[in-house]
Amino acid sequence: MIPFFTGFAVIVWMLAAFYRRRWQSFASILLAMLFMAGLIRFHSYMGEVTEGRIYTPVLRHVLIGYACFVGVTGLFLACIPRAFPRGCCQGCGYDLAGLHHLRMCPECATSVRESLARAARRHGPTGEPPAPPPRAPESPAAGPR
Repeated sequence: MIPFFTGFAVIVWMLAAFYRRRWQSFASILLAMLFMAGLIRFHSYMGEVTEGRIYTPVLRHVLIGYACFVGVTGLFLACIPRAFPRGCCQGCGYDLAGLHHLRMCPECATSVRESLARAARRHGPTGEPPAPPPRAPESPAAGPR
């Protein structure tokens, strides 16, 4: 039973992260929540059919909490902005190699100058991600005696 819950969450979150900011991401989360609602309803139905021999209220509340956790985390992952490599339009991901003379991206009409400036801010002037700030030197009094 435990692999189902972890596997279900991992699959939903992988789909949400892979298709982030696209309709497929939100559709996968919606389908997962509909599945969980059906599973919760099925457990309630099992309690009714067995006339209480299968005690379902506790499991129902655990499933509701689990569904909320998976759904909210999936929505968070689905809303994370997509990062495109340097040299690509930062609006749609279109490769702008050799198109620096254009004013607008041919795919989404984003300004090429603005897109390249945003990529430079994100990746730094060398194309690498910005380095973390240097650490302050430790004082000699803080060392072992």
